[in-house]
Amino acid sequence: MSSTDKEEWRVRVEGALASYEAQLHTCVANLDKLTKHLSKLTLGTELLQPQDVSPALAPSPVSPGIRDTPICIPERYSGEPTSCRAFLMQCNLQFKYQPSAFPNDSAKVAFILSLLSGPAREWGAAEMDRNSSICGSLADFSKELINTFDPAKPQKEAAIRLARLTQGRRTVSEYAVEFRTLAAICDWNKSAWRDMFYAGLAEKIKDELAAREWPEQFDKLVEMAVSIDRRWTERQRERELSSRSLTSRFPPTQLPKYKTVQREFRNSVRLDRHPHGPTDELKPEPMQIGRSGLTPEERSRRFKDNLCLYCGEPAHRVASCPALLKGKAQQPGGDRC
Repeated sequence: MSSTDKEEWRVRVEGALASYEAQLHTCVANLDKLTKHLSKLTLGTELLQPQDVSPALAPSPVSPGIRDTPICIPERYSGEPTSCRAFLMQCNLQFKYQPSAFPNDSAKVAFILSLLSGPAREWGAAEMDRNSSICGSLADFSKELINTFDPAKPQKEAAIRLARLTQGRRTVSEYAVEFRTLAAICDWNKSAWRDMFYAGLAEKIKDELAAREWPEQFDKLVEMAVSIDRRWTERQRERELSSRSLTSRFPPTQLPKYKTVQREFRNSVRLDRHPHGPTDELKPEPMQIGRSGLTPEERSRRFKDNLCLYCGEPAHRVASCPALLKGKAQQPGGDRC
């Protein structure tokens, strides 16, 4: 295919896509108008019905002037016990903030049935096939769905989990989120919440709280514990940064060994104590004969200028001082082992 043919083909495809997009927008607009018109007709029909209509089938009251709020459609529910109540909560959000789309309980139940899958869908199909009365009442349908797929008592399970809950290696904020989630299901009072929350905190947080006045409110205790945990974490980071800075300034290879410094210090002390004494280990400094040894100022200067503490010359230490070794060799018996 030549470049000209490719360009013509691209132009035709783009034109077709643009045409389809325009038609799609037109269909969406027409569908929106039709939905609004159908809602008005439905409301009008409900108003014309007799007053003894069953409450389960009566339309939900819609306040005039309230516009529907876009809400994400819940994910399909296949019968997991742990997500049954959360699924119904998301469906109730649809019913509350989009009242025009769900004028009565039958429409709401139909919406829930359309989102069922797996075992839950089979259960819903069986209820529809036998024309069960729960299909006309949202409350009855929700209750039966919970009894079928989530028969456990959430308050009891939440209380057991809450009694075993601890902070562990998590932050106080993460621990508080899980604690609040479980506590909201239990029927405990806020005083019990406070005591249980403190019992599950890490020991380091309890140590800090021991030196402070406990707040009476549960929320205040959580706020104080979170503040302590954040400050403790910041302090740990400060220590790490300080340690890294010290290591970068003084690498381990450049730090003097402790034994070398200790040996040189002892040699300087012996020289100071026995400047002229008859010792075989050390010879008095040639430049200090007749004096009482090095003065503190002279010793400090030699340390600073990296000079020998015995002869004052650079490039060696006392242990390898040539003048000291020469003096030892000249003493009687200096060459004996």
